[in-house]
Amino acid sequence: MFNLIFFFFLLNNRKEQDDLQQKLRQLERKLIVGGENLLDKAAKQARLLEESELELEKRQQNEEQLRKELQQKEVFSIQRNNSSIFFMINL
Repeated sequence: MFNLIFFFFLLNNRKEQDDLQQKLRQLERKLIVGGENLLDKAAKQARLLEESELELEKRQQNEEQLRKELQQKEVFSIQRNNSSIFFMINL
């Protein structure tokens, strides 16, 4: 009797495994569309997005640096003009 119960238990587990494997194959087929694996595509897009974000951050830092340099040049130019005016007034 025990052997018979065990046999049915194993048979039921085997059927569950087969069902799960079939579902997995169906999911895998759904993930591959037009010959392209959607999981790989999603990972590639995530990587590209991260690279783009890093590039944007670098560009923003460069823009900020250029803005500061321009500001310093403008201040220097104003100071030089003021010095020239002051010098001309005192002549």
